Amino acid sequence: MSFQENEIGNLLASVGNHEAKGVLLVAMDPHTIYNRPSAHRLFIDVQGSYVSWRMNVNGPFQYLQNSLEPTGLVAKEVLNPDLSTYGYIKTEYGQNVGEPFIGALISFLERHEDVSLRQLFGSTASSFFKTDNSPVPEDTLRDKVRSPLNRFRIFWELLTQKLPIKTYELALSLGVAPFQIGEHLDVLGRGNVITYHAAESEAPVSFFRLSSERPANTPNTYRTSVKLTEEIYDFMLRHSGELVDIQQVTASVVQGGHKKMATVSGVLASLVKQGYLEKGKFGYNVKSEIDLTDNQRLRLADLLTVIDQFQQMNPDWMRRNSEYARNFIADPQRVTSLLLRAKNRSPYVLEREVFAGTVLGVLARYPDITIVQLLEYLKDEHNMVRSKDGTRNILISLARKGSVESIKVKRIHRWRIK
Repeated sequence: MSFQENEIGNLLASVGNHEAKGVLLVAMDPHTIYNRPSAHRLFIDVQGSYVSWRMNVNGPFQYLQNSLEPTGLVAKEVLNPDLSTYGYIKTEYGQNVGEPFIGALISFLERHEDVSLRQLFGSTASSFFKTDNSPVPEDTLRDKVRSPLNRFRIFWELLTQKLPIKTYELALSLGVAPFQIGEHLDVLGRGNVITYHAAESEAPVSFFRLSSERPANTPNTYRTSVKLTEEIYDFMLRHSGELVDIQQVTASVVQGGHKKMATVSGVLASLVKQGYLEKGKFGYNVKSEIDLTDNQRLRLADLLTVIDQFQQMNPDWMRRNSEYARNFIADPQRVTSLLLRAKNRSPYVLEREVFAGTVLGVLARYPDITIVQLLEYLKDEHNMVRSKDGTRNILISLARKGSVESIKVKRIHRWRIK
C-alpha cells in the first residue's frame, strides 16, 4: 500500500468522514491553543446567529483529541506548569494539507446536497482490510486501514469494474473475504450511495477456488467419473483465482446428456481432499448484487476525482481549495446549512426517525395504550427492545409536533394518534 493511500486513509478517518470535524479544523486560528470550553465556543460561534448543531461541550474537544491529533492535524500543548490543563493548536500540516483537503470535500458536498460524509465513509472504527493474521505494530497505528479507506477502495472498484457485480466477485477483486465488506455494502445501500440487492438463503453458500499450493501432477479420478473429473479440473484451471459455486461448475459440464449436481459435488469434494481446490463457506450476502444508478455513478466519480486531484498535491489546486475552505468558514449561513444536513443524516437521527415511525404505526393499530403496553407491542411485533425513558422521550417529541396525544385514565397516561 502506497504512502499516498495511507495518508488518504488517515485524512478520511480524521476529518474526511464527518463535516463537524472539518469545520472545526478550518475554523481554528493557527496561533491559538484551544481547550475544552474554547473549542466548544468556536464550534458554536462559527455557525452565527442560527446554531443548527448545538453540540455538547465535550464534543469538539474530543474531535481534537481523538481524531485530529493522532493524524498530526493539531498538536497537544500544555497550558499550565503542573500539566493538568492542556489544549490543541493547528499544525502546519493541518493548515497546509488538512485545509485544502477539507475545502475540496466541502465543495463536493455543496455540489451534492443529498449525501453526507458519514453516509459515504462511515465511522472511523472498522475491521482491517487484512488478508493475514499478523499483528499491527503500535508505531503504524495511525496508518491502520479503517472504515473510510475501506469505503474508498470499494468505490474505486465499483467505478472500474463491470456492473452489476456479485459481492464475492467484488471481495475477490479487493483481496478480502466477502463477510469483510458485507456490512459496508448494506449500509451504503440503505444510504442510497450504491444500489445493493441482498439475496438471502437459509444456508451458507459453498465456494471453491483453485489452490495456490496444489500438486503438480494430474488429480486422481473420482470413482468412475474419469471424464467429469477432467472437465471439472480443467474448468477450475480456466477460472484460476476465481470463487465459483457448484451451480457454476455443474452448468459448465455435461455427462450423458444430464447435469448431475450430486456427482459434481463428489468430484469437487475429492479435489479439495487431494489439495487441488480450496473450499469456503460464506453467509447469504456473498451472492448479493451491487450496481450503480447514473446519479450514484456520477456522484462517486466526482468524489474520487476530488481525492485523486488532492493526491497530486498541485500547488494551485491546494491554494484554491484552501481559499474555498476559508471563504466557506467565513459564511455562517453556509456553515449552518452544511452542519444541519450532516446532523439530519447522522445514524442517530435516522434511527430515531425510524423508531418514531414505528411508534406511530403501533399507536394507529392499538390506540389508548400505556408506555408499558407500547413496549410490549414493539418487542413482540417489531423485535424492538427499547427503554421506557427513551420511548417516553419519543412520545413527548411526537406530542410537541402534534402527532400524538395522551389522556389520563386512573392517573395513568395512555397514548393515541391525535
